[in-house]
Amino acid sequence: MVLLDVDGIDAGIEPRAIICDRVAIEDRSVIMTGSIIKIGSIIGEGYIMDMGAVMDHRASVGQKCHIGAEIVSSGVVQSTSDMPVIIEEDIIMHANAVVLEGALVGKGAVGAAGPS
Repeated sequence: MVLLDVDGIDAGIEPRAIICDRVAIEDRSVIMTGSIIKIGSIIGEGYIMDMGAVMDHRASVGQKCHIGAEIVSSGVVQSTSDMPVIIEEDIIMHANAVVLEGALVGKGAVGAAGPS
């Protein structure tokens, strides 16, 4: 596994976060312990990724989003014609939610797992 060189990235990246190569992370983001960001993902400015969250291949997350603990966004890497997960700006996703490939989470949305 090839990991991203995080030198020069203006973001708080905690130990044991796994960030693959070819990931773009904008300034003032926080990536917490145990989080995984896979190849080709784009992380917007001011993003917070809680412990154990996973951003799958080619996921795109906008500015000022808070992705809760153990969130999984399932993207694609095999075909360039398939839509990746797109999470727009100002999103709050609560713990244990799953966002499947091709999903578009609109600006200002709030998501959660299971019944409320």
